Amino acid sequence: RNKMDDELAALMGLFTETQQAKSSARLSERNVIELVNKLQELDMLETLVYTMNGREYLTQDRVKTEVQQTVQACGGRVALADLPNHLNVDLNHCTRQASALAAEGPERYLLVQGEIITP
Repeated sequence: RNKMDDELAALMGLFTETQQAKSSARLSERNVIELVNKLQELDMLETLVYTMNGREYLTQDRVKTEVQQTVQACGGRVALADLPNHLNVDLNHCTRQASALAAEGPERYLLVQGEIITP
């Protein structure tokens, strides 16, 4: 073996060791919030919905999915006013996504007297 082979083997070992090492760098919650806000400001991230406790972000699609799941879990009928308690998201976001679901077709969801129901 020559010197280059030994150096290459040493570098490969170091590379493997580095890849397997756990990162000790952590972002604080405040740093993550600032990063997400900056990405939204730069239009590099879709509009996110803040939860009412301010501890999570959800996409509009996720809110829509959670509305669907809640309707199913509640037996096919839930009052729009009750959705914020189930989803931890402001009523405006819940209503917007419930309306979007109803607009997709009355064969799946209907908005009737302040409730979203499945026919």
